[in-house]
Amino acid sequence: MTRSMTTTTRALPAVLLAAGLAVPALAQVPGFETRDGWPLILGPGPSVDGGMMVNMDADPELELVQVVQDRLHALNLDGTNVPGFPRVLTGGQGTFGAPAFGDIDGDGEDEIVVQTFFFGIRGNLFAIEKDSTTVSGFPVNAGGTFKSAALADLDGDEDLEIIINSNVSGIGQVTVYQGDGSIEDGFPQFFNDISSGGAPAVGDLDGDGTPEIVVSSFYQVFAYDAGGNLLPGFPFTPDSGGTIQTLNYNSAGLADFDNDGDREIVFATTNEVDPFTGRVYMLDHDGDVRPGWPRTTEFSIFIPPTIADIDGDGALDITIGDRTLTRTPEASIHVWDASGNDLPGWPVTGVVGAVHAQIMVADIDGDSAVELLVDDNTAVTPLYAFNGDGSQVSGWPLPVGTASSFQQSPTIGDFDGDGFLDISASGNDLIDGQTWLYQLSSDTIAFDPALAPVRTYQYNERRDGVADVVEAPTCRADFDADGELTLFDFLAFQNAFDAGDASADFDADGRLTLFDFLAFQNDFDAGCE
Repeated sequence: MTRSMTTTTRALPAVLLAAGLAVPALAQVPGFETRDGWPLILGPGPSVDGGMMVNMDADPELELVQVVQDRLHALNLDGTNVPGFPRVLTGGQGTFGAPAFGDIDGDGEDEIVVQTFFFGIRGNLFAIEKDSTTVSGFPVNAGGTFKSAALADLDGDEDLEIIINSNVSGIGQVTVYQGDGSIEDGFPQFFNDISSGGAPAVGDLDGDGTPEIVVSSFYQVFAYDAGGNLLPGFPFTPDSGGTIQTLNYNSAGLADFDNDGDREIVFATTNEVDPFTGRVYMLDHDGDVRPGWPRTTEFSIFIPPTIADIDGDGALDITIGDRTLTRTPEASIHVWDASGNDLPGWPVTGVVGAVHAQIMVADIDGDSAVELLVDDNTAVTPLYAFNGDGSQVSGWPLPVGTASSFQQSPTIGDFDGDGFLDISASGNDLIDGQTWLYQLSSDTIAFDPALAPVRTYQYNERRDGVADVVEAPTCRADFDADGELTLFDFLAFQNAFDAGDASADFDADGRLTLFDFLAFQNDFDAGCE
């Protein structure tokens, strides 16, 4: 596939030219080129929280799945539609979260799960096959749902259940659906106030091998076992210094910070009355606040925390941004270690107007250290990038057309299987009611999953909020580190060999020769057992 850095009409979809739209400039940052066929301008309406790169068809390349207003798009890497898409999502005015992806009905094929809402009082939950048909039993009326559904195997039957946080007749609740649209025994569980609108987080909190559910109402954090029973120590009511804290659209993140085999819970709140300061909490799995927490921010917080090793010391850190809507760069971006201490160089203040999308973390410049990708909410604003010490990455930010990166988390990975990093980025043009979609491809920056720990909203396509440490692959032949041996591994090995990368020296003789191909072939044939 050819790529171009030249602004030409050839690289644009014919529908844009037929509509007489101006030819947009291609997004440019060091090490990346805009893929042919992009950018796309879709609409009417905005997108929220970005999309996901998943395999929708028989070819080995991944496709972009993203919701724009009430349409579910599935796009090939050349910008064309996957057959059957876009799919109109009826019964609502739009969506306020990213789609999820996983096998919910046990048929061996993954499905897309997405919801629509109408001002928080009406919403439908959809499950859609990769051929765009509706899964039997869906859509279901799920109340006024917000944000993404989370997918997890709660009952051990090897298919995934759908967990949502919604309002029904003004009462918040967590509901678990089976893959046929029926409600799991023990659910729904009701709150004593409205839902926060945040997405659920689902993971094994106490190390018993079974996932638990963490979800919030507007004023409290709840944790349930797989049967809908409230865990000891919950609900937790955030209260710092006698002020009332709200959890407005805040989703939790789950991670084992102290390597004791269970996971801690990280979430953010906002003071209900002026001054509208934010707070970030870390709880043990039994609801106790961890030492050093909460930490306070100057302004409100409306996004999930991001958990990753930012400074490369082997320990997990927490990053988040604050500020409500503003036209001036007043937001702060914070990075703390597990004890609540500021990392050197943080916080960074005065670069972006506000942070309204989860921060992504990956090595985007090939320096073997991770960087932070941060949105901005002002009118025509790019996607910003910061090094682990708080400095801005050279050559960034990334333009996203005549639009704003507001509420847009990029998706990062190796989309075409060539062993190099790709980025899917988007922007909302709220004035013209359009969404800009970009595909950026590198042929110099290698993709290493261990150096891309937060690649999509809520950490993975299941949107489960679990931030586990990504280890380097133990099977050498799994060259792209996706856990499977496929044609992509051959392509990634070939690219590394051609680039003179020492990782292709499979026979460890200090040279790249035919014998390395033979050694790779032997490892591939032997499998990863």
